[in-house]
Amino acid sequence: MITSRGALAVHLRIIEDFETRILSGLWHTGFRIPTEHEIAAEYNCSRPTVAKALMLLEQKGMIMRRKRAGSFVRRPPAQSVILQALDPATEISARNQKRRYEVLSRVVRRTTSGDRAKLRMRSGRVLSIVTRDWADDVIYCLEERLFNLDTIPDAEHIDFDKTPPSEWLVLRVPWRTGDNSIFAEEASESHAEALQVRPGAALLCIERQVYVSTGYLSYSITRYPASQQRLRAHYDTSAIHPTT
Repeated sequence: MITSRGALAVHLRIIEDFETRILSGLWHTGFRIPTEHEIAAEYNCSRPTVAKALMLLEQKGMIMRRKRAGSFVRRPPAQSVILQALDPATEISARNQKRRYEVLSRVVRRTTSGDRAKLRMRSGRVLSIVTRDWADDVIYCLEERLFNLDTIPDAEHIDFDKTPPSEWLVLRVPWRTGDNSIFAEEASESHAEALQVRPGAALLCIERQVYVSTGYLSYSITRYPASQQRLRAHYDTSAIHPTT
């Protein structure tokens, strides 16, 4: 085992440095990391070397890379292992199925008592949006989301027909704190109709609240037909070191 940092290959030094910045919180979730050109200049190396390091970081679940947008910090793996397993984009792709996404409703309105309880608000306006994901010709999940327009006013003007709310929130806002609950419930008539299951069918639900120092940004509940889901995940929090 090589333990001297100076002996590490450059791409492994990049990985080690970036993991430290992410896990320490210096680079928070949603943080846009430097470009390949900037990293190459910092480490005095080639862009293929940088690309290799970023590819390995992506495989470890530390970052996500978007064409023409750049690379961004993902949720820390130890905190998101189950949530990543049920992420529509990740799971549907892993099944080798085609994802189709649609907005069922979108309303900007004054808060109700229920909204205020979910977002810890006294008054104000919210964007209420309901979306649905398909895997091929089968409904994958139904998401109901509230955006607090006092703390995240940009949400009112986003075209969510093109970008799912959850993906936009991760990329747009450097949020660090959230509460998550996973539970089961029986499908109501309205949820059964939207998910195309029988009333009373078992649903797997994930409830999320996201907030920053200035207040709550978003509340969401995503419902999945339980018969189609299997909670599974792999994680590896060990550091990468070369061996000889």
